[in-house]
Amino acid sequence: MDYTPSGYLIFFMYEGRNKTESIPGLTLQEVANRLLEIGCSEAINLDGGGSSCMLINGKETIKPMTDASNPLQAP
Repeated sequence: MDYTPSGYLIFFMYEGRNKTESIPGLTLQEVANRLLEIGCSEAINLDGGGSSCMLINGKETIKPMTDASNPLQAP
């Protein structure tokens, strides 16, 4: 998660999971480089690996690697 100097909030997620050689994952350095390329200056890494997922308007757009996740309920 990051923001640009113009105030846009950026949620960056890369689907990789090392499924195939053509879809490798990214290292934290590679993520940082990508964010710098689009003008971001500071970032925080919230998660990484097979448990990562993304929902947009309640729809799961990127699914976790397995269904063995342990979801936490918001208070």
